[in-house]
Amino acid sequence: MRITYIGRLKCNKSAGHDGIVSEHVVFGGHCLAIHICLLFNAMLKHSSVPADFSRGIIIPLLKCKNGDASQLDMYAWHNVVPGFIQTV
Repeated sequence: MRITYIGRLKCNKSAGHDGIVSEHVVFGGHCLAIHICLLFNAMLKHSSVPADFSRGIIIPLLKCKNGDASQLDMYAWHNVVPGFIQTV
């Protein structure tokens, strides 16, 4: 994993179900980047992904303030995933 990708994560975003935000990864330093790299390499080697990596929080966002908020098609659905998974 190239550390330059970690620097591209957007800050000031919501945390996932694990409570980790992008800032934890961005400012975690070189040691954290190495451990994340080891984790992802182990996932590739063993063809296995932890169950928590497939979890997310779905947040409904109203598309138009003037529309009917009781209609489901008036919402855009946003999935919040854990912060360091976005590095993949």
